[in-house]
Amino acid sequence: MPRNSATSYLSVPSHSNWQFLWLLFAAMIVVTLIFILMTIRVRKPLRLFHYITILITLTSGLAYFLMAAGTGRKFALVNIIHHDNGPTELIFRQIYWARYLEWAITTPLILVNLTVLAGLPGAEILLAIYADVAMILFVSCFACQSNVKGLFAAFEHRRLQWGYFAISVVFYLYVIFTLFLSARHAAIARNQKVGRLFTAMSTYTVIIWTLYPIVWVLGEGTQRITVNTEIIMYAVLDVLSKAVFGGWLLVSHLWIQEGHVPLTGWWIEGSGNIHGSAAERRGLLDDD
Repeated sequence: MPRNSATSYLSVPSHSNWQFLWLLFAAMIVVTLIFILMTIRVRKPLRLFHYITILITLTSGLAYFLMAAGTGRKFALVNIIHHDNGPTELIFRQIYWARYLEWAITTPLILVNLTVLAGLPGAEILLAIYADVAMILFVSCFACQSNVKGLFAAFEHRRLQWGYFAISVVFYLYVIFTLFLSARHAAIARNQKVGRLFTAMSTYTVIIWTLYPIVWVLGEGTQRITVNTEIIMYAVLDVLSKAVFGGWLLVSHLWIQEGHVPLTGWWIEGSGNIHGSAAERRGLLDDD
């Protein structure tokens, strides 16, 4: 057989895992509806965390819709195996670009929930969000490079995927630094109850988030696990990091009033009624 001949192999999910993606879509939408019902029971000025949490689970649900419908995926060449006396093997793996898009939206929102709860200054929140988005951008380079050749690097330089991954890890370390040092100190200074809640939720988030790159390395990075296993592992992490996290935050919001961050002026009344006395703004929490 000629040396320039090649045989292609596709790594795709099973039919049952396609159904599993639809189940995750439905589950995230149900969770979103539950969060909406919880939001209705809260006064408008105190709905900040509710609005953000709803956006998180809704975005996750829509991403699972794209993946289940087959529009949020692509095939990427992940390995080339050369044989002296046989055809070259081209290994293609199904990669869900919708997952990266969802991460780029939801992880900054989760970070906003945590840092606003802690009372972190706006400038530091902005830096943390930048690091978070950059983290997702660089880890997604491997997924996009074969279709967007030249945007970051050509596919022939696939070894650079570990360079992308390393840069992503550096940005992630900055996010951890912000949560465990700056934000934690701000939360403790704000209130003892808020400090305990933030420490528990930020630690929980970092543990879950740290498992994501591990799954990535085992899946798209080294192909040690199948697409089926990858889907299941990411689904578990998504439920824990979004649905469980959101429920925890909103339930805690009911019991720890010191953690409230009231919305005022334009945020709840629109541009037609943005003026209010300082006494009114200070009194938003007095009625609770």
